[in-house]
Amino acid sequence: MPLYKKIFVLFLTFALFLPALAQADELGDDSPFIGRIPGYYINRHKEQFDRMAPWDANKRETDPIYGNYTEIEYRANDGARQSNLAIAMVYASSIQSMGGQVLGSGNDWGSFLLQVGGANVYIRLEAWSDGNYYSLKILEEGALNLELLQPYGDPAERGADHPYLGRIPGYYVDSHKQQFDRMAPWNESRRDMDPVLGNYTEIQYRPAEGARQSALAIVMAYSSAVQSMGGQVLGSGNEWGSYLFQVNGANVYVRLESWSDGNYINLKILEEGALNIQLTPASGSVAPTEAPALTLTQPSDSVAPTETPSTPPANQSSAKPNPSPTTENLPFSADDLATLGMSAEEMALLTMLLAGGDNSGDCNILVTMIEFGLLVEQMSVANPRRLLEFESAILALEAEIEVLGDMLLLDPVKSNDICLRARDLYTLMQQ
Repeated sequence: MPLYKKIFVLFLTFALFLPALAQADELGDDSPFIGRIPGYYINRHKEQFDRMAPWDANKRETDPIYGNYTEIEYRANDGARQSNLAIAMVYASSIQSMGGQVLGSGNDWGSFLLQVGGANVYIRLEAWSDGNYYSLKILEEGALNLELLQPYGDPAERGADHPYLGRIPGYYVDSHKQQFDRMAPWNESRRDMDPVLGNYTEIQYRPAEGARQSALAIVMAYSSAVQSMGGQVLGSGNEWGSYLFQVNGANVYVRLESWSDGNYINLKILEEGALNIQLTPASGSVAPTEAPALTLTQPSDSVAPTETPSTPPANQSSAKPNPSPTTENLPFSADDLATLGMSAEEMALLTMLLAGGDNSGDCNILVTMIEFGLLVEQMSVANPRRLLEFESAILALEAEIEVLGDMLLLDPVKSNDICLRARDLYTLMQQ
């Protein structure tokens, strides 16, 4: 790979990762594994335990992977838009520079795999609307770390947990009902089975602010809790579960539902048993008789704490618009860059990098290396014998850049030193 190309790839990685890691928008932060294209802001952000199917080389979904999932949608500021292809190229190049794999890519998408701390990190990239938007779906493979709390009751809530099953941490009781009733358990296909009679409890939970879990995480947590009690999972899906366990010889059936992306949980629990209510003896008096005593406790009438949803701020960004990428802003002609084998998309990216400045001190290493590359190309045609005289010096410079790698851009002193030496060699070759 020519020297200018090595520096170009380093600059792409530098522009994508280092400035972006420090950026935090009002709607969320960049992923700790990968940053953003300069000039874009976060339009939507979601983090939760979930599953994701990575794409293969043909953009077909493979087997789903479970773990910590982050979804970020980016939108371009005015004047900062890059093409779909440019976005895909930048991410593919940056992933490879980190030692990752490109599982597949196209004009407006990419599928990548990184290893961080021994864990697999899968990334799905998609760009649309001619580069005005792009999204990253990132999943760090790992097990769910979520357990139900022990059942308890809070006087400030509208009822207590069921004595056999607790709640997801951070959720409160929003509604509660207990009575003798019947319920049809679900089978593995979520179809009603024969109804069962018994003591019926229905509890609806909602999360406190910042405590929401994904519907899938909720289902997995309840499934694990029931199985730890020796119970059975009769059926389950991304947002529902059907369970059976035994307590003191009695069957207990549970129907779980979660919706609105985990903002609601509904538990319907039926402990199979006979009705235990008897009529009071008939009386000849006209005075009202006392109500029969029921075996079920009644829900509290206290009001649950209401959660005021925070209104997301408007999608504003203080970033200044960047000039549209065009070779008119470059210190080189499009023909010269084409001589180096640089594509139109790479020229656009080069414009973006040069417009954003660099980290190389007094000497612009990216410009210097491209000038150096152009001179080498010219000499290889016009004076190849003269070029051979400098072969050892060129190879030594190239070897040093290979050794420094990313540190070339992280250390301004070393970057400036390499740049000045390349400029001196360039001047000497022109003589």
